[in-house]
Amino acid sequence: MDDDPSLPNLSTKGLDWLGVGVSGIVYALDEHTAVKVAPIWDNDDAATRESLQELLIERSIYERLGSHPRICQYFSSIQRGILLERFGDPIRKHLRALYEQGKTPSRKQALKWSYQLAEGIAYLHQKGVIQGDIGCHNILLKGDDIKVCDFSGASVDGKPHGVRYEKRSQRWGDAEENPSIANELFALGSTIFELWTTTRPYENETDNIVEDNYKHHRFPDVENLPVAKVIRKCWHGTYSSADEVVADLTLCFS
Repeated sequence: MDDDPSLPNLSTKGLDWLGVGVSGIVYALDEHTAVKVAPIWDNDDAATRESLQELLIERSIYERLGSHPRICQYFSSIQRGILLERFGDPIRKHLRALYEQGKTPSRKQALKWSYQLAEGIAYLHQKGVIQGDIGCHNILLKGDDIKVCDFSGASVDGKPHGVRYEKRSQRWGDAEENPSIANELFALGSTIFELWTTTRPYENETDNIVEDNYKHHRFPDVENLPVAKVIRKCWHGTYSSADEVVADLTLCFS
């Protein structure tokens, strides 16, 4: 498999490395732009083809999404790569720093992030995209605002996705199912939980215990959180759309 030969080439030699996503390696091109490339693996043609295929999926999703304030901005494409807005760091990095200091975000900040996240997910769903891996590792923070990123494993128009949610964001019994709004909203609830508490649900438990708890509908106590109702409704499958989550979070501002 080859990329479009008409696309320009861009060397990443000498560029600072920012991170690794499902479909490739992310570098800093300049202060405002990042480049994500599908690597060419030595002596592994299958991995090379797979990384390109995943990047092509992500490129097509960014092109479908267009511009939205809660989605990382796509600029253009290069051979085996895409140019994206360089927007801060994963919010989990910030939350971990707060956790180590024994702090949590302010009510105002956590509510804003929760609303922005739900707004972004609602937009994805309106465009026929299920992110498939909602979590604080795929949310970028810059200043007081967040954006959703990394769509290489996402589902488009109901097609199978290429990744799974983190164990603490995976709805019970659905690990093998095709992407669904129910799975997506469950993960949204777990992510909102982390935005408020700085830790994932059942952070210190083993994956097996987490899975067993979820299968028996046992969830962490959220009674003291201002968004307790929203998180519970995500976990218990009460919502039918992310738009409903946005609406409930809007009420929390009053």
